[in-house]
Amino acid sequence: MLVIGSAPDALVQSVSTLYTKQIVMTGERYRHIVERHPELIGCEHLIIEAIRDPDAVHANDQDPNILLLYRTNKGRATVRIALWISDDQIRSNSVHSARLARAKEQERGVRRGKVLWKRG
Repeated sequence: MLVIGSAPDALVQSVSTLYTKQIVMTGERYRHIVERHPELIGCEHLIIEAIRDPDAVHANDQDPNILLLYRTNKGRATVRIALWISDDQIRSNSVHSARLARAKEQERGVRRGKVLWKRG
């Protein structure tokens, strides 16, 4: 298990029921990410940057316990993180998945009113 650190202010401001601030990624979830999204192999730093300093936080359509964090990296691709928000103080918030996202995906979230927080 990789401890990524404390939830950034953007996340704390977005979620009124954030029971714990610790964010982790399990080995099983990391394997899932690199097997399903091999373009992220060697780009683990982009995943961590997206979690620690997102550009936007969106609500998820399918699961209210999952938040979507987006970060565009210096004109390159946008990284999308699906972050499971723990419902108790014992468990940590955990990375569920990560992948590259198209700009249209974020725009769709804006149109649907899913933006919880956006960098000013």
